[in-house]
Amino acid sequence: MERIREFIDNKQYKSAYEDLIMMSEYQNQPEYHIFKATALEGMGNVGAAKDVTKKALLQFPDNYELAYMLGNYYMQEGQREKAYVWYLFAKGVCDNEDKAFLTENWKAFDTIGLDTKLVKENLQKLIVDRLELDDLSGVHRFVNEVVHSDDPFLFKQVIDTWLRYYSVILEISACEKNRGIVDVSARRFTDWKEFEKVLCEFKFAYRRIWFDFSEDATKEIVRLKGKYDVSPEFVVIMGKCAVYSCYTAEILKRASDIFTECGDIETGHIIGVYAEWFKNVHPTLELIKWGENSDNGCEVVYVDASKYKADISEHIDDTVRNEYEVSYIMCANRMDYVDEVVMYLRRQRLPEGFSMKVYVVTGAKSMCAGYNAGMMHSNSRYKFYIHQDTFITEVNYTSKLIHYLSTTKYNMLGLAGVENMAETGRWWDGPDEKKLMCLYQDMAIYVIHSTDVYMEEAVRDVSVLDGVLLATNRDVYWREDLFPYFHFYDVSQCMEFQRKGYAVGFMNVKPTSVLHEVNVDRGSRSEELYEESREVFVREYL
Repeated sequence: MERIREFIDNKQYKSAYEDLIMMSEYQNQPEYHIFKATALEGMGNVGAAKDVTKKALLQFPDNYELAYMLGNYYMQEGQREKAYVWYLFAKGVCDNEDKAFLTENWKAFDTIGLDTKLVKENLQKLIVDRLELDDLSGVHRFVNEVVHSDDPFLFKQVIDTWLRYYSVILEISACEKNRGIVDVSARRFTDWKEFEKVLCEFKFAYRRIWFDFSEDATKEIVRLKGKYDVSPEFVVIMGKCAVYSCYTAEILKRASDIFTECGDIETGHIIGVYAEWFKNVHPTLELIKWGENSDNGCEVVYVDASKYKADISEHIDDTVRNEYEVSYIMCANRMDYVDEVVMYLRRQRLPEGFSMKVYVVTGAKSMCAGYNAGMMHSNSRYKFYIHQDTFITEVNYTSKLIHYLSTTKYNMLGLAGVENMAETGRWWDGPDEKKLMCLYQDMAIYVIHSTDVYMEEAVRDVSVLDGVLLATNRDVYWREDLFPYFHFYDVSQCMEFQRKGYAVGFMNVKPTSVLHEVNVDRGSRSEELYEESREVFVREYL
């Protein structure tokens, strides 16, 4: 092949091609096809070069050089979306010194004007085609790199729920294949909506172990394995997704013990092996004892927001309120989440003489409208507005909120926000040193620990708070007249409180006591509504 390389280097493409035709014994080497396509391209036949490359990729599905060349041919034909995807694939499967070269070329790619829908379609087709070639390891590496990419175009436009979940399915499948399982999960779970449901149930089960629920509750994980007939590897990766990495080893060890105690020795053993592996590759923290599994007897009240109409001029009488009652108010469209959140809320220990109600608001046209409906139905002095996918883990958390709302200047407290609001209207655009957070965030495929500030005091002034949890001791109208969608309800409410002279603060309670699931809708319509709401917020408050 050295003779062919010399021909190519000297741009003697016809001679190289003619010699290659006579060297069919080298067709089992990727270099043969790379040289053949390069010779055809040099002779001006890009179409034939592309065909050679595509056929060679069927034989060598994870060869990054062939993938990069195919991207070049698509680029020459003006198919920029296909070129983008193949460049991405080449970088994703490359594992040698050429990675830096591909990364630099990747950064130089101009994504302006790319059709996002076409990019997604080509990406999905590439993944499906590679799996049909049984290139499980290559596809797994590729998708994993895409999902964890910091490229702005990928993050904002391409990485959607399907891709995130599929990266999990591929990781499970790679582990299954290593143990000789033929019917891997990637072939079983082709409907990501079905997989999402299963993942959700396993996450709930693992968190019951993590957050110290009763023994009966923690055995749910055994029932789920039988219900869905999944592999031990499936159970392990579900745990990896559900738990903050520093606790993964300990949680898997507990899961191993639970399966063993329930008679499934093989599953217990396999999970135990993975637990030891995680212990060696991740920092490991000792599990926190969160407290007894008591029941505060809270009442759950369902409110149909479609039957409620708020009047902006209506007077909210702040004097007629039950001083010894706390209400949690959530807008909901997923009853499975509601049931789980309520399970956590029932564990909350309340101050002496206090009672709790949980208002589940359905049919809301907007978050503001839903919260107005819940607020007007509740007679509690203390109203805590919470997302339906937010779980309070520490049993004294509600009591701490009530304590600070009743003994400090603050009328609204939260667990994520910023001291100085950014001019963009997006609170997270503020300076990093001014952002305050104290929660776990479930990013769909892993959990992160967000604690962005060290502070000695328990509470601190902020400009605005994120709506994951807003605890109040005053009733203020939520501006559904300005924000008719599900965006900017939280920061606008912070501004409305301050307009009335009420203080807004961040509460920094340790240990971190709240877990929130982050679900981002990448649909174009959602982004349009978000931008519309942002412009309204900036005009009204900044």
